Amino acid sequence: MNKKRLRFKFYLLVYLLFIFSCLFSAFYAINQGTAITKFTTIFLVFTLMFSLINYLDSQVKIKRISASFVYSGVIASIYILSNTDFTQITRSGSELGNENSVGIILGISAVLCFYFILIEKRKVHLFFFPILFLVILLTGSRTALLFTLINIILFLYFTNQNNVLGKIKFITIGVTFTLISFYLVFNIPFLYDVMGSRIGNISTFIGEGSTTEGSINNRAYMVKFGLEMFRDNPLFGYGIDNYRYLLGESLIGRITYSHNNFIELLVGVGLVGTILFYLVQIIVIKDLYKASKHSNNKPLNFVFMVFIITYMVLSVSQIYYFSKHFSIILVIGAILGKMVDNLDFKKG
Repeated sequence: MNKKRLRFKFYLLVYLLFIFSCLFSAFYAINQGTAITKFTTIFLVFTLMFSLINYLDSQVKIKRISASFVYSGVIASIYILSNTDFTQITRSGSELGNENSVGIILGISAVLCFYFILIEKRKVHLFFFPILFLVILLTGSRTALLFTLINIILFLYFTNQNNVLGKIKFITIGVTFTLISFYLVFNIPFLYDVMGSRIGNISTFIGEGSTTEGSINNRAYMVKFGLEMFRDNPLFGYGIDNYRYLLGESLIGRITYSHNNFIELLVGVGLVGTILFYLVQIIVIKDLYKASKHSNNKPLNFVFMVFIITYMVLSVSQIYYFSKHFSIILVIGAILGKMVDNLDFKKG
């Protein structure tokens, strides 16, 4: 409120258009109450984004909020470990919410922890990272594991792409970390039961087209069903968060979301809303990459750029269009994309 001039950039306008498409969809939605509730959630997330973009005006503040992600992730991980019964084979993390969502959030913490270790040389984070990564494995979330691995590998690539020694470093660390991860989940009995067997089921499904794991078969059906619904109403969809009711009509007693961000948006707000949502991310990625050529802290730009890229890549296995954590990452990425040095923004 004390600022003489509030920031409202182009990407926020595009995001606002996406929000209006969600509101518009409530008028023709199958279940209007659900659509209004989801619109309200998305609008509240937008107010968070608008507030942050007018507060975060330096790399110092951005690093502080990044460190907060790490510390909160470590605290959450310790809490989960303290409530995990290692005598029983079950996925951990349900104490704080859906295991997949918890795994993704801890993945954000782990990647930022990796940044502080590699770039900021913070030694204490060397103790934090194994705790975070262990709990990610214990959640049994394949998406969270992929999220963490892809982010770290892409981050290493972008920060080491301009010289031969850097590329060797990228290959060495990336391959070693991936091999260690898969060795752990396939050779430690408890980790195999909660994570390794689930990865094996995915491999079987890709290779043979079917598997004994019901959740994989159900998700495959959900994608096929969603594409069929999208073809019938491609432009504006059936109402935000209304995929679940279409699915309920197809599978009696099975009213749930699609577990796929592309499908959820295509069915909910059609091609128009889906393009607007992903256009925001493309704009921010473009700004981050351009700014990295002139930034005095390229790795900080890269870490948030690869966050957004990985979210987009993993749209096929998670829902994030109303995620608070993703909105914070998007805002930080947008701010860094407009910075030219440690404190100042590009004029205009």
